Amino acid sequence: RVFFVGKNAQGADSPYVLFSVPVVGGEPDIVMPMDHFVSLRVSQNGQALVAVRYDENRKLSLATASPVGSALKRYTPAPFETAVWSNQPDAQFSPDMRSITFVVDALHGREVWKLPYPAGQGTPERVFRNVPQSAFGGWSWFPDGRSGVWSFAGHLRLAGFRSGARQAVTAGIPYESQSQPALSPDGKQLLFGESRTDYMILSASLSDASVERVITSEVPT
Repeated sequence: RVFFVGKNAQGADSPYVLFSVPVVGGEPDIVMPMDHFVSLRVSQNGQALVAVRYDENRKLSLATASPVGSALKRYTPAPFETAVWSNQPDAQFSPDMRSITFVVDALHGREVWKLPYPAGQGTPERVFRNVPQSAFGGWSWFPDGRSGVWSFAGHLRLAGFRSGARQAVTAGIPYESQSQPALSPDGKQLLFGESRTDYMILSASLSDASVERVITSEVPT
């Protein structure tokens, strides 16, 4: 099934709700209400959900639900919780469902945490201590759950918990950006989003409002 978040009915207690729909199409089913969340992910097997949430003091926390649709349970112990954060924190399950990776831009820089799953099966561990501080565009794990493809500064790189960022997967000019990598379950194929910024100088006629492009940064492909 495909999961997505949409707005709840007007007047409902929670402003958003998680829906699911069969991959072949059809009417969406309501799974569970969602509120005070920054991001959420459903595991590859569709059996569990992890959500990055915040409270009235803007303090971040993680919550899980298994099966999807059951009550959210706050993840503890939680040495990663912080009220001083920026950008888009994210969390996702490892392919083997034995841990959760949590990435947050906190007060003293970007932090990457490896959290045993289910909670209580081990001690949360700060990993990837040399993680780049440049613009972050998500990551996806290889089947081993120890290395993956990460997006830093608009380009994709191979990186691991222990090895850190290694060789580049993509490279290009500054205004081309690759993000949101998604590896196939067998790790042999990769999807990612690409965006391009085009800067232009335009000339506009004051008589008929016609516009002519004078100079553009676009690169022929």
